[in-house]
Amino acid sequence: MKTIVLLFTAAIILCNPANLLQANPATPTAYQQLCSLNKYWKQHPAFTKELNEPRFYANHEALIKYHLQMAEYYLRQNPPARLSPAQQQNRLHCLQILHNYGQAGIFPKNT
Repeated sequence: MKTIVLLFTAAIILCNPANLLQANPATPTAYQQLCSLNKYWKQHPAFTKELNEPRFYANHEALIKYHLQMAEYYLRQNPPARLSPAQQQNRLHCLQILHNYGQAGIFPKNT
């Protein structure tokens, strides 16, 4: 009986989707994957601890969504100097469009 309980518990732990999505030692860092997705990331060193950690993405769309989230974060944290008030408002409006696009998660497919 103990063996059955042990096997059942092990099966639940191993088949848990959260465990299946964890990074293994061969998983590249989030930053490495972002650089592969978009070459312009190489111009911006990893600016958060999270970017230097291995990260697994369930699919290409998940990586794109993360790319957009990090791009938005970077742009919000690093506003350009000397924008007029109108330019600042336009920039914030465009960042909100980017945010909504990333949240919607409907991205074109390259064929």
